[in-house]
Amino acid sequence: MVQSINMAGIRTAWTLLTQPSLLRPDIVVSDIRALSWDKLRSRGIRFLVFDKDNCLTAPYASQIHPPYASAWTSCLKEFPDRVLIVSNSAGTNDDPDFQAARAVEKALGARVLRHIEKKPRCG
Repeated sequence: MVQSINMAGIRTAWTLLTQPSLLRPDIVVSDIRALSWDKLRSRGIRFLVFDKDNCLTAPYASQIHPPYASAWTSCLKEFPDRVLIVSNSAGTNDDPDFQAARAVEKALGARVLRHIEKKPRCG
């Protein structure tokens, strides 16, 4: 799969470099195994959005990274039908007929966002 240049990502990176106060994470973890799904729900979190490549899977892969399988299963149980996956490979115009998006949805059990503009814009 060949990806086109991500102009939205370049524009957003420039904005963040010139306005770093826009970056204020609430939670920073090494990977999804460090998240407590029940604590997230108790804090009022109702929906989760994950980046796919290098966060849940290897780039262009559909399967969950094996060490994350148990945490991913727990996430899906705690947030049934409330998890969305965003990718710059699956679900974009670089994904003919959204074949990769459907493969990821089948493998991971969560919806993949279909979008025209790449992250971070996802318009």
